[in-house]
Amino acid sequence: MATKILGVDVLLKIGGTAIGSQKDASLSISAKEIDVSDKTTGGWDTFLVGNRSWEMNCDCIALYDDVVQDDLINKAIAGNTVEVVFHHGANITYTGTAVISSVELTGPKDDVSTASFTLKGASALVRA
Repeated sequence: MATKILGVDVLLKIGGTAIGSQKDASLSISAKEIDVSDKTTGGWDTFLVGNRSWEMNCDCIALYDDVVQDDLINKAIAGNTVEVVFHHGANITYTGTAVISSVELTGPKDDVSTASFTLKGASALVRA
């Protein structure tokens, strides 16, 4: 029987260290479609796979003095890339280099402050 992966076992790490106080992490892989439909495809659209891309997102509780959160914000301001590891359970990892495409810091009146990060692939994504 297949083993289920618990959400608590999904972590996003930068430089080998988990982003502090994660509430949510996700990985999205997509591909552009190249339309190769013609008069011989029987009225059906036919596609080839074009360039692929990936994106990782993470929502956290904002923390004072969290080295990884602070580093991501500083690297976003500087326009630097980061090495990312997405742990999908105990045995599956995805790694690559990413640009920090967005950082969002929030401070709702009746809730804890949050930090959200969007990292877009700047290299091939490798599964191990």
